[in-house]
This record gives sequence, structure tokens and C-alpha cells, in this order.
Amino acid sequence: MLVLTSRGRKSGQPRHTMVSAVDVEGRDYIVSGWGHRSQWVKNVENDPLVTVQVYRRTYPAVIRRVADLEEFSQVVQIMFQTGGDSHFKPWLASLGIKYSPEDMAAKRDRISMYGFDPADQEGPAPLRTDLGWVFPVLLAIVSTLIWLVIR
Repeated sequence: MLVLTSRGRKSGQPRHTMVSAVDVEGRDYIVSGWGHRSQWVKNVENDPLVTVQVYRRTYPAVIRRVADLEEFSQVVQIMFQTGGDSHFKPWLASLGIKYSPEDMAAKRDRISMYGFDPADQEGPAPLRTDLGWVFPVLLAIVSTLIWLVIR
């Protein structure tokens, strides 16, 4: 999974979307389950400069639709090797695509697959990670356990 931060096409404000991702030789790829109807797709078509957050990495990128057959096929191979997610097979069926890398490649015009190219400029503000609540919660749990043991 990764968090894609794009700019709202009307507001210009950061918009955060969590999507399934595939890593191919250190490059991240995503697919829009709703094709061009997805709001994030409309946003990146308007402004392709995005911010990507995956695991402990955050980086600015230019998002682009994957058009090259070789690149598309390489990503699809990884998708099949990892098993995709629970919606993978039904999603392909809804697009009239058989569960096979060959049929996906043959009908790739039905699939909105995107790759990220590193950018030199800063993208929209990433989703802020807020784990400040963890320490007080752990402290409360430990304190309660100690109180129960002493009592």
C-alpha cells in the first residue's frame, strides 16, 4: 500500500489516497480500480506532480500512465507473482479480462496503470504521520497493569 498525495484540481489542496502498490525493481506502480472515474486520477491528469509515501519513504514524483507494453507486462508479472489483492480476480472479470498476464497485456487499454518518476521539485504536502498518541496509551496500559499487580 502507498499514500498518494495529489493536488485537488479545483481547490489546489492536498488530497490523500491510499492505494495498492507494486514495487518493480525499486519503482512503485499503482492501478486505478475505477479507471478515469477516480477523483485522484482526475487530479493527477490536471497536475502530475505528486508526493508518494510508502513504508518509511516519502518522495516527490511525476505520475504517468504506463503505456509501454514491456513495462506494463513487467508490472503485471509481479502482480501475478504476489497474488494481487482480494479484489483482483473480480475486478479483472468486471473489465472483461481473463485472469492471465497475457489477457491483461492484450487489453491494457482498459486498465489505468500508473508509474512514478522521481521529481526534482517538491510535491504537495504529504499526509502527516501522527503517532504522538502511542506513548500516552502505552503509559496508561503499563500503569494499569502495575496497579493491578500491586493491588
